[in-house]
Amino acid sequence: MTRLLTCVLGCLLVSLCACQKSKPDAYFNDPNHEDCVDGELGACTAFAQKNSDGTVANRRAALIAYRYACHQGDADACTELAIALGDTQAKQRQILTALEKGCEGGNAEACVKFGDSLPPYQATDYYQRACDGSNGDGCWHVAMQVRDLWRIESKLQLAFDLESKGCEMGSANACAAAGQALLFGSGIEQDTARGLKLLTDTCTPKVGVGCLRLARMYETGIGVGQDLAKANEYYETASLHNAEPVANSAATAYVVYVDGCNQGDALGCYNAGFALAEGIDVPRNITTSREFFQQACDEGLDTACDKWSSIKPAKEVLRSSQ
Repeated sequence: MTRLLTCVLGCLLVSLCACQKSKPDAYFNDPNHEDCVDGELGACTAFAQKNSDGTVANRRAALIAYRYACHQGDADACTELAIALGDTQAKQRQILTALEKGCEGGNAEACVKFGDSLPPYQATDYYQRACDGSNGDGCWHVAMQVRDLWRIESKLQLAFDLESKGCEMGSANACAAAGQALLFGSGIEQDTARGLKLLTDTCTPKVGVGCLRLARMYETGIGVGQDLAKANEYYETASLHNAEPVANSAATAYVVYVDGCNQGDALGCYNAGFALAEGIDVPRNITTSREFFQQACDEGLDTACDKWSSIKPAKEVLRSSQ
């Protein structure tokens, strides 16, 4: 396995040295890319957002820009990076690192997503931080944890209040939970009409949270009158919401970065250098890391120039350890 990885890295580096720098539209036909290279992190995110739903090349360009901005401390970019990486086991460490960094930087959505990766007793603080940061899904998660104490009626009221708060913030999950509580009178005064409306509003071509719940209710007649035609409609709408993450890719992040660098993208060179310097998903290699940083520096990325000068060559690292 080590020999295979060495061969892969060797081929990539040969490709890097031998390539003729072409600049395809996916990377460079956007003024935000140039501004990003000039150090404007908001431009990096803007560039990435424009390209995240395009072709494979565009999505990879977005991944590169998100990663760079995240490295520089942009919390929103870290959150977007985690989403762009998809939800694959092979990328879990990268995803969680990006989410934790995004949450620590004040991005409430990142706090929710990072909380989702933790055991319930560890996740509560992250969900509460998200709720306090006006993220409705954070409030919904706290409400779900409160509902675990269902034997205490006052807790059911607290859960409903949190769900209502989350719903007002725009969380479809919170609206569906509040609707269901009203529909069945779960620890609060029952309001069937209002509950059914809240729940129905969470099943549309754009929002699919409540679809399966409604489909099963109409199929079985629980909570509503049995109506198989409506059940089928809700099942059909639910089927619209099973798409794969748009930026998910079988290629490792490192390969994506080297590919971008091969095409003359300074951000790709920087990311490849960072991965090698830190040993992220590839063996640590200071010499090659410096080469990538140097190339990014030559492409006009000042941050890479600073990185190149701050990393000791491999021989110096070896001497200092003796």
